[in-house]
Amino acid sequence: METQGYFYEKKKIKKCKKAVKVYTSLSDIFCVGQMKEYNRLYTERRKRLDMTAAMANVYKSNSINTASPAELTLMLYDGAIKFCNIALGAIESGDVQKANTNIIKAENIITEFRATLDFKYPVAKDFDRVYDWIYRRLVEANMHKDAEVLEDATRLIREMRDTWKEVMKLSRASGGEGQIKYVSAGA
Repeated sequence: METQGYFYEKKKIKKCKKAVKVYTSLSDIFCVGQMKEYNRLYTERRKRLDMTAAMANVYKSNSINTASPAELTLMLYDGAIKFCNIALGAIESGDVQKANTNIIKAENIITEFRATLDFKYPVAKDFDRVYDWIYRRLVEANMHKDAEVLEDATRLIREMRDTWKEVMKLSRASGGEGQIKYVSAGA
């Protein structure tokens, strides 16, 4: 019985003409020549995947390095949402460690937003209260692995991200790319 063209039962050993050496394992006989071919193909595929991953990393790095502060803020919102979604899936599947890790990543993003607020703008106090509420909900969701609480925090992060997208769109439409008055010193 042939499996993926590389393994043969003892009866079909004569079809394995490339064999240099024959190994027996659980009644299967491996043809070394074909295993070498399999390893070569696997190595080539692995290299292609590694190249694709490297190109994706270069693209991500370039997009971060060339992004405007407004786009970086949007990326951070997207990242927080992504980590919350991963944590939700982990909570539902019972993977406590994965949920913990991803909620902490979202908490770190919210903490960064709070740390970079510029309080010379009056609206910064409002943002601080919202970020504080989101952070507390994330901590609560992490402590109790509560999907509803996490969904609540994720919903608000999404609303803030969507609002930020609108601000960016309005800024571009008015010809003021980069003219957004930042409440956040770092964004």
